[in-house]
Amino acid sequence: MQSANQGQLMIVTALGGPKDIRARLTDLGFTPGTPVCVISRSQESVIVKVRGSRIMLNNLLAANIKVQQGREEGGFFSGKYPSKYCFGR
Repeated sequence: MQSANQGQLMIVTALGGPKDIRARLTDLGFTPGTPVCVISRSQESVIVKVRGSRIMLNNLLAANIKVQQGREEGGFFSGKYPSKYCFGR
């Protein structure tokens, strides 16, 4: 999740860390194939949108979420403009 820019659509590819951390992230809705978006980021934490909810994670927990660039409207999302998934209603 560390590589994601604000407003960029990403897809969860894997969860890392100990079993209890992976279980907690799964309970929060972070599962492989799920779209996520970074809403805002600070030095200590990140706010992400996942499954329609906004969740704040500390950077250590967020580092256990492996992501790749997502798709938007049939093509790869360039990251140049904010994703509709991230800021749409």
